[in-house]
Parts: sequence; C-alpha cells; structure tokens
Amino acid sequence: MGWRGALRSMAAASRAAARENERRAKYNAKVQRASEAASAVAEWEDLIEKLSTVNTVIDEAMDWGKTAAQPEPVKPIQEAGHQKRAQEKLSAFVPSCWDFFFGGSERRTQKLEQALSVAIALDQEEFDAETRVYNKALADWQAEVALARRVLARDPTGFKEVVEEAVGAFKENLFGKSIEFQFGDTFLHVMPTVFPVSVVPKYRRKQLASGRLSESEMPAAQYYQIYQDYVAAMALGVANSMLKLLPVAEVYVTCKTEMLNTKTGHLEVSPILSGKFVRDTMASLNLTSIDASDALANFNHVMSFKRAVGFSPIVPLTDAFVAKG
Repeated sequence: MGWRGALRSMAAASRAAARENERRAKYNAKVQRASEAASAVAEWEDLIEKLSTVNTVIDEAMDWGKTAAQPEPVKPIQEAGHQKRAQEKLSAFVPSCWDFFFGGSERRTQKLEQALSVAIALDQEEFDAETRVYNKALADWQAEVALARRVLARDPTGFKEVVEEAVGAFKENLFGKSIEFQFGDTFLHVMPTVFPVSVVPKYRRKQLASGRLSESEMPAAQYYQIYQDYVAAMALGVANSMLKLLPVAEVYVTCKTEMLNTKTGHLEVSPILSGKFVRDTMASLNLTSIDASDALANFNHVMSFKRAVGFSPIVPLTDAFVAKG
C-alpha cells in the first residue's frame, strides 16, 4: 500500500470513529432523556399521591387514663458514698515510723482531710444534679397529669391545650395553610384552611415507549376530582387525628379555602366541605386503603361539588351550634 492508500485508510478509520462517537452520543442523550422523563413522571405521580393520602397524620391513640395514672417521679436521696470512702481512708490511717522520722505524718493527714472535703463536695454536686433532673421530671409529671385529668373530665381548656400543641404537627405534615378550632361544651369544631385548587397541577405526565416525556393538559374532570380527593383526605386526616388525641365521640371538621366570589370579583375564604366524624365509624376504616372522596359517604357531611367546575361554598354543619355558643 502506497502513502495515498495509507491516507485513505486513516481517513476511513477516522470517519468510522466519528460515526461511532456520534452513535454513542445519541444513545447517551436518549438514555439521559429517558432518565429525566422517568424522574419527571415519578415527581408528578408522587405529588398526586400525596395530595390524596394526607389522611393518616396521627396513627396511635393517646391513652389519657394511663397518663393520669402514671406514678410520681422518685425523689432523690442524698447519699454520702464519696464521703464515706474518704472518711474510711482517713480513719484507717496509722502513721508509720518513717512518717515520724521524716515529719510526713501531718502532711499525709492533711491530704486525707483535703480528700474528704473534696468527696463531700462531690457528693453534694451529684445530689444537686439529681435534684435538678428530679425537679424537671416532677414539673413535667404534674403538668401531664393535670392536663390528662382535665381532658378526661371533658374540660374545654384541656382540649384546647392539646389541640394547640398538635397544631405544629399539622403544619409539618398536612398540605394546609392554617388550622382554627372552636370549642363548646358539647362539641369540637376544627377548621383547616386548605390550599386552593391551584395546588393540583394542570398537566399530566407520562413516559412514552421511546423514553421521551409526554406532558398534556389535564381534563377538567380529573383535575377537580384530584382536588376533591385532597380536600376529603384533609378532612378525614384532621378528624382522625383529633379522635386519636381526644376522648370525644365525634368531631366536626370544616375545610375552607380561598375562592373567587363571582358576585364581588374578589377572592374570599369560604367553607367547601363540612362533616361530622364519629369515632366508631372512623375506627372501622382502613385509612391507608380508602378513596377519601368515597369514604365521606360513611359520615354526615355537606359538600357542593361538580366534576366540571369543582367546589362551591357551603353552610357548615355546626353553624347552629356555634351560633348558640
């Protein structure tokens, strides 16, 4: 092969390498697009899942009877263990002849006496630390027992304290903006302000057989159905949590949200779902498997919902009770 043939071979090899690099680049880009599409679809599915499953916030019931009966912390007893051991060494010290000869008896005694003083101080320090722990435990015990007794006595102030403490947990776990409460002698009314319908994405995502991401406008019926599931799940979650926290037979929950008032043209916070949730019925449900919107049929509730337009404002169930209170 002459030099021209060698050049042609080199050029052919170069073109083949370029084609292979281009093929690999296209393949890697396709894999990357498929991976990004899968992530985007998973993110969308996770959001839809979370919106309709916020109904299991608090899983374990509070045992107020057990809390009220818990024993008082044991008061620490001041002991002198370090002092006793130091005193034994001091009492057992008998100067030897060498101590007399070299004048060390007095120094040895002074060291043992100093050790005794340190031991006494150490005993006091340990007792003081135990006392601080005890005083904190005693104060906590007194507060918990007093609260438990008020809750068991159906004292509205006790209910209010428990509920206010739980607000932080709701803010952490629920897709809601705020939660309000009304307490009466015979009822508890919980009013979460849920996010508006815009919390639901207006698009659908799926991954095509080619690996590419497909994003399309969500049909109105599906859009509003997802929002209905979210609101229903919120109501069930709040009711379930209150029934787990408080020894009440039933809880009223009214979900409110910001909506356009077509009469005034302004956004207003309006009630859109109100229900009376009964303990025995709630306990019979498997909240991890239900469809939240369907589960509302188990309870007395008020809701104005149309698949094409979503929610409309309603009059809450407890208005008559609140007005009397």
